[in-house]
Amino acid sequence: FHPTHSVTAWGARAGELTEGHERTSGLGVGSPFHRAAEAGADLLMIGCDLTSCSLIHVAEALVRAPYLGRVFYDGYQRELTGVDRAGHSRKFPPVDVPTDSVGFVAVRQALEKQGAIAHIGLGDASCLRFSGRACLDASMALLRADPGALLCASPTCQVCVPGRVIVAGG
Repeated sequence: FHPTHSVTAWGARAGELTEGHERTSGLGVGSPFHRAAEAGADLLMIGCDLTSCSLIHVAEALVRAPYLGRVFYDGYQRELTGVDRAGHSRKFPPVDVPTDSVGFVAVRQALEKQGAIAHIGLGDASCLRFSGRACLDASMALLRADPGALLCASPTCQVCVPGRVIVAGG
């Protein structure tokens, strides 16, 4: 159970990968997304590109991107209340809240350059298949080289504009 990024898993390691998600950031260190990538999971993006790849936010948390936890979409910086199956309420403060993902095209470009993305079809959908570990590694390399590498260039983006100011030392 997680109030913003719940996951479902099945199989022999499902419990191991999802246990304790309510005590982690939705897309941060120790989240099911992070654990699955570390366990060797592949990702299959069906009919979309990496701007929909939540795993890249895990890389932002792993390298501690300077804007993480400092810029938010309106309403994302507030504490949430969740109710579990037993009817108990629990407060969830914002932790490593993800920002924009338009700039994630840079990760796709890096993976393409490495030959790490397979282009496949599934029915009428174009799909991208790649290693979760490779995605994390490419994302972290980009962020280590340039902490603003995954921020979009839009002059009106409410998270990337202040994120770039933070990266620049402001």
